Amino acid sequence: MYPYIHITLPSYGVMAFLGVFAALCFLYFRFEKYNLAFNDFIKLFLLCGFTCFFFSKLLYFLVMLFSPEFEKSENILVLFIQSGYVFYGGLFGVLFGVWCYQKKYPKTNLHLLHHMITPALPLFHGFGRIGCQLAGCCYGAPLENPIVFFGVLKMNLFPTQLLEALYEFFLFVALYFIGRKYNGDLLRIYLVCYAVFRFFIEFFRADPDRGIWLGFSTAQWISCAIVIFYVVRFMSNLIKNRFERRKYE
Repeated sequence: MYPYIHITLPSYGVMAFLGVFAALCFLYFRFEKYNLAFNDFIKLFLLCGFTCFFFSKLLYFLVMLFSPEFEKSENILVLFIQSGYVFYGGLFGVLFGVWCYQKKYPKTNLHLLHHMITPALPLFHGFGRIGCQLAGCCYGAPLENPIVFFGVLKMNLFPTQLLEALYEFFLFVALYFIGRKYNGDLLRIYLVCYAVFRFFIEFFRADPDRGIWLGFSTAQWISCAIVIFYVVRFMSNLIKNRFERRKYE
């Protein structure tokens, strides 16, 4: 007889599942507001789930492939299968999935889809970063003076995972309330806010598997690209609007 079943679950996998479940529940109570049928909502969620999974592994694989530590004798297919996950890859995977869905169903509004899903992105990521803390990945740099909480919990590394998790949950709440009254580009607010935070938090990390290029990590280069893209976009729109005003004066 076996009166008890002992199961060992990976902490990161559990937190990732909770993140997906929380994001799904959040979106479930929003999809009707954005004129999506339940079947269409499920299709969109499954498509974005697949593209998120694939792109998150793909970016990690590319970082490893072009890293100096990569050995050419390694099997590339095995390396891809065994590769980890990168948030920026998953994020762009989700946005690519939304874009593909809109192209498949042109009647849907891409802006409304972005507006609907944007708060769910930091909600999921917040749980993911707690999983990183539990798994011991994405860790911070060693502290000269360890942080002690309540005389029991002692941290010898800078808590980058927990700090980012708190920031992600803050972004979720902020984006939710902003989105209730703001019909503009909510995705832009999230991407810029996260990119700026991610650029600086990377300086406090010490895990080597991040791909360091010219002194900056892969995530920092992507963060810079995001900010530059929106700055250029803002300036071009500003110049365009001034040109239009002069045209009709």
